[in-house]
Amino acid sequence: RGPKMGLGVGDTLPGDLELMVREDSANNTYTSEALFKGKKSVIFAVPGAFTPTCSEKHLPSYVQLAEELKAAGADVLACVS
Repeated sequence: RGPKMGLGVGDTLPGDLELMVREDSANNTYTSEALFKGKKSVIFAVPGAFTPTCSEKHLPSYVQLAEELKAAGADVLACVS
């Protein structure tokens, strides 16, 4: 297990974190710097990722609000699981 870290509004994410991103049925690895540097980002987590409750109740609200979040200035929307 890695170190625990908390982030708040306006915090900077360490640039050397390796993150796996699911894109078009493939897993790709990027650094946090490559994904987020210079971008206004909304990073959220959902409880019980990939469970029926999460897939049907939690995640859809973020998908529905995606355009509103982008209109408010978000360049990147990321779900952490």
